Amino acid sequence: TFKDLSKKLNLPNTDFIRTTEKRHKLSVQHLWNELVKNDDIYLSNYSGWYSVSDEGFYSDDEIEEIDGKKISISS
Repeated sequence: TFKDLSKKLNLPNTDFIRTTEKRHKLSVQHLWNELVKNDDIYLSNYSGWYSVSDEGFYSDDEIEEIDGKKISISS
């Protein structure tokens, strides 16, 4: 999926960048500010099951119990 997206967006994989580099920090700050400006990032309350391995929240209808453990249906 990412390879296809890179081709569609004409994003060559020819550069290595560390997250500690100034150009990376500036790019991330710019992206973050754009997301905030467009109300795509906002403070809110979340409830539900959190999966550490998926790094995401799941609602009750996305969870099932197997052998006493709650797991996401997509796992």
